[in-house]
Amino acid sequence: MSICGLQRLSFGVPLLEEAARFMRDWNLRCVREGADEYGYETEDGARISLSREDSPLLPAPVGERCKLREIVWAVQTPQELERIEQALSGDREVVRDAQGTLHTRDESGVGVAFELSTLRTLAPAEPAVNAPGRPVRRNTPVDFGLRPQVRHLGHVAIFVPELDKAWRFYEQRLGFRPSDVYPGRGVFLRAPGSHDHHNIFLLQRPGQEVGFHHLSFEVPDFHQVMTGGLHMKAQGWKSHFGPGRHTLGSNYFWYFALPFEGSCEYYSDMDYLDDDWETRSWDYSPEVVAAWTTELVTKS
Repeated sequence: MSICGLQRLSFGVPLLEEAARFMRDWNLRCVREGADEYGYETEDGARISLSREDSPLLPAPVGERCKLREIVWAVQTPQELERIEQALSGDREVVRDAQGTLHTRDESGVGVAFELSTLRTLAPAEPAVNAPGRPVRRNTPVDFGLRPQVRHLGHVAIFVPELDKAWRFYEQRLGFRPSDVYPGRGVFLRAPGSHDHHNIFLLQRPGQEVGFHHLSFEVPDFHQVMTGGLHMKAQGWKSHFGPGRHTLGSNYFWYFALPFEGSCEYYSDMDYLDDDWETRSWDYSPEVVAAWTTELVTKS
């Protein structure tokens, strides 16, 4: 099944204008603005939808606290969309709306949807980085006020009460592939049509309800991770973790606390995986979470 990545995340939030201000400061492009809903877009066309949490247009929440209402996956062809509908409708309700989007729920109760991809293919980024023997910036100083180019919605991370059950749904029913695993604790999964290290990260939280952990956006280089993060700090948003570099995925990162739940990550230089990648298993430790970081995670 050629699911190629994230197309949209929908949230129901208590303080809509505050959430919208965060997304504007993050430098996402506003594509919809109304009294009860905002929409934001990356350069490749992935979207973040923010609605008031009591909106009747949203899927029902899973649990009392989770603000993430639906994960929408991009599918490459109508034939693949039909196959997904047939594969899932045998043991759960699958609803096709007037636009042709399929809506259902995963094994943890999280709303998931599938629709034909509207993601745009971007030209390769060309970071203005001088390397030994390869000067790119000639007589041009670094622009320290540069706002980040938010190119791509890379992944979403969620808490689940039963990891194995959630993992089986994405791998066995949808064809996702595990990139790295914390046995009994978490798994990084990439969509079958994606080369990202992961598109969804499942973290086990036994005995507790489903929760939203973070979402993550790709920018061209480490410089833009930093200028983006510095701008967010200047606007009064709270740094949650970073800047630093993850061991799993190898990406630079900087996380900021969202005003409704979880956090939001800038990242760059993530591992590009193909069919030759072999799944790795790790014991959880701070050194595996981050090879280096300048800040410890802020406890809530």
